[in-house]
Amino acid sequence: MIATAIELFKDLTQFEYGTMFFDLHNDYDCTASDYSSNTLNLKLSNKFTELELLFKNTIINKLKYENDFSGANIISTFYRGRCLVEDLLVEYDSEGRAYFYLEFETGWSLEFWAKEIDLIIKTNA
Repeated sequence: MIATAIELFKDLTQFEYGTMFFDLHNDYDCTASDYSSNTLNLKLSNKFTELELLFKNTIINKLKYENDFSGANIISTFYRGRCLVEDLLVEYDSEGRAYFYLEFETGWSLEFWAKEIDLIIKTNA
């Protein structure tokens, strides 16, 4: 999915993908994250399903963590927004990336630019 096609300020903690509905806040814990080669990979799971959110062509603008990462890490806020660049609020950077805000209940938060988002779904048998 092209990130710029996502509605501005839409709550992305709940979404439909094909015929499936996902509630990242109520149904999933973030179990791992990785950032390498300009790709941010978030792994989320519950007892039935594992999800991977791959944010491609990504630049992390801000990372904040207040608490340790022990226990469940639940997404509280996730949306596409605007970023202040040279005193202007912008939706996209010069490379066509959209800006995202992602916050967890544990106090962690990320702000980042991303051009594309892939979703990988694995069911636990």
